[in-house]
Amino acid sequence: MLGEGVGLAAAGDQVAHLHRVDALYVEALEAETLAAQQPRLVLNADRDLRFAPFAGERFDLLLAHAVFTHLMPEHIEECFAHVGAIMHTESVFFFTFRQAAAYRRATFKDFDYPFGFFETLAARNGFAIALRNDYYHPRRQAMAVLRKSRI
Repeated sequence: MLGEGVGLAAAGDQVAHLHRVDALYVEALEAETLAAQQPRLVLNADRDLRFAPFAGERFDLLLAHAVFTHLMPEHIEECFAHVGAIMHTESVFFFTFRQAAAYRRATFKDFDYPFGFFETLAARNGFAIALRNDYYHPRRQAMAVLRKSRI
């Protein structure tokens, strides 16, 4: 999980929304508790999105919930350029974003993006991407899912 832009106070509510994301992962979450997964907190001293602390590791599920809403385009580009290194062929990366017709910096720390921005990054970095229409977000963010392209 990259982080939760909504803060820890709402984490319980956000986990409830995660359960609606994908039936496959709901079953996996129910079958194995979080404790069994041996979660760990990793602070990235480099403060980048190159995922160096996870070198050599691969993850089944990645989630950036209310994160891209607070990142500038170049940070999202960096994430897309490097996230594939911690994904295997069956990995899925769910992320939410504030969808708009065009890019817009709404406030100092809030950004809106057209889905086409993510489609371009996905194509450039060898991913397949889809917009999820079955997801409810309390702040009306859209959800997309990113997978490695199968050639």
